[in-house]
Amino acid sequence: MAKFGLLRGLCVAVALMVGASASADSWKTVETSDKKMPAWLSASPGAGYIVVTAEAPSLQEARKMAENEISRTIIQAVATNVTYSSVQASANRVENDRVTTTDDFSSEYELAAARLPFIKGVSLSEAAGTYWERRENKQSKQNLYVFTVLYPFSESELADLRRKFEAYDGEKTAAFDRVKSGYETVSSTEGINEAIATLTDLGEYFFDSVRRREAESLLKRYRDLFRSVVITGERTGEESYLVSTTLRGKPFATDRTPEVTSDCACRIKVVPTADGTAFNVTFSTEDCLEGELNTLKVSMRLGTARLSTELDI
Repeated sequence: MAKFGLLRGLCVAVALMVGASASADSWKTVETSDKKMPAWLSASPGAGYIVVTAEAPSLQEARKMAENEISRTIIQAVATNVTYSSVQASANRVENDRVTTTDDFSSEYELAAARLPFIKGVSLSEAAGTYWERRENKQSKQNLYVFTVLYPFSESELADLRRKFEAYDGEKTAAFDRVKSGYETVSSTEGINEAIATLTDLGEYFFDSVRRREAESLLKRYRDLFRSVVITGERTGEESYLVSTTLRGKPFATDRTPEVTSDCACRIKVVPTADGTAFNVTFSTEDCLEGELNTLKVSMRLGTARLSTELDI
């Protein structure tokens, strides 16, 4: 679909998938944008240009497809490790002399461009030249627009964008390495939430499937950490407990205050310690009856995990 050789000029065609019943002889050119076909259309574009041809049932669709193809070409030239699940998510299809077009051609490439803040949007107003033909099917009389654009993209611009991409991508990789190395030592809900936010962003950014899978896997492991937090209680008086939260047997700081209830105890107060890893719980047992199983029920929600324990009083 594409002939790569950017430094000598790049020619790209947005492929038209044609059914067996639709041959080139079925179409005739009935209108053109210029009386004479431009010279660049039939010759090598030369260094510093991209040439793209797109075909669609309307001129507007063909222009949009050409913009998207230019954007995709630039992104793949700049970010050499970019891979896509589909080379072309949308195409025109001609079957039984009818042309149909799906609508998801641009979605992945527009998203990729949005991920790279230093890549400006492609605009046909910056084109060095454009040319289109309106073709008509001899049997169905349906229109097909063939739109070609000559777009400037110099070697110096490519080199500059590659440098910016390598720096930007390096920052993202370093962020992943930091979060990965911090997994074993994270000790707070704030730390887990920051890691989750970072990995969510990286999972959306990473173009290649290897790093994307690694980010998604690590994201799941961080989320699962909340389920590993343990609530314990140490009695500090007749009517008081020190309730602690731990992860991997070490103090774990949380920004949540546990809910403490009881079937009989009253005037329950929960006060967090300064470091956020424990809570001083005081209560009154004046309404509790001796000989019955009287407890404090301690519960806390962290992420999607619901943690709980019961303490004898």
